[in-house]
Amino acid sequence: CQCFVRFMDKILHTDSIPLCVALIRNIHNLVASHAKAVKILADARVSMKEDADATSQVKTAWAPPETQQEISFLVLSRNLLEYAMTTEPPFPGDSKDENDLRSELVEEILRTYYAMRVGYGLEKEMPILNTLCQLIKLESVEKKALDCKGSALSVLMDSGSQVAQSLLDDNPDTIEAFLALLHVQIGDTLV
Repeated sequence: CQCFVRFMDKILHTDSIPLCVALIRNIHNLVASHAKAVKILADARVSMKEDADATSQVKTAWAPPETQQEISFLVLSRNLLEYAMTTEPPFPGDSKDENDLRSELVEEILRTYYAMRVGYGLEKEMPILNTLCQLIKLESVEKKALDCKGSALSVLMDSGSQVAQSLLDDNPDTIEAFLALLHVQIGDTLV
């Protein structure tokens, strides 16, 4: 399905977070509604060149290093996550600012990861694991942050025992944040 490649190409060529949210949401809906879409998306690659004859590279803030000729959805989306989490104002942003859609972008990417079963294939050396741990450890208790933490938790809950053991051994503060988030979720459910 070329639609994934077209969506990914548009994400590479825009600096609009609202457009990225809409495109990722479309990708998520396609993956969640079609059984073969996960493999198609996993195999999809987008060229870093502007077009077949161009010599200039893509210059969006979330584009990977110019040394890469093609990128996958996982690389592109991880770069978007990193961008959303590291730009000003501090993530997840001001809850009163309706124009700051970075938390919605993060949440939609994580929902897509869950639909793709990314957690199931996580290994302790994968960069995305570090990003998920950073999200779980966000100190903010605003709704935007809790929603992102919950989505990260869903992806992590799909991972295997090797990842869980790695978190216990190498990242106990993530486990503490994980348990605190579960406590908040239980409290919200019971209240």
